[in-house]
Amino acid sequence: GGQPPAEGVPGDPISSGIGIAVNAKYVFTAEPLNRGVRVWNVNGDARIVDNFGGRLQSTTGQYELAVSPKDELVVLDMQAAKVYRFHIDF
Repeated sequence: GGQPPAEGVPGDPISSGIGIAVNAKYVFTAEPLNRGVRVWNVNGDARIVDNFGGRLQSTTGQYELAVSPKDELVVLDMQAAKVYRFHIDF
């Protein structure tokens, strides 16, 4: 259990999630408890927890992450057979 972290507050990771994705600036991990992602810079400094305005609330919280060549964060919800794309803009 545990409570999901407040959006925008890095805090301590409380769930490792399933996915990880990396681009030149950031490392992204799934944050299943709030149905979003946790973001670090490549130096390991926590940046943000983002729940994408609740757009992933219908997921199980167990999804895979990737970064596209267009610098989009791609979220694959395998259980629902659905792909979400989010522009990376921090």
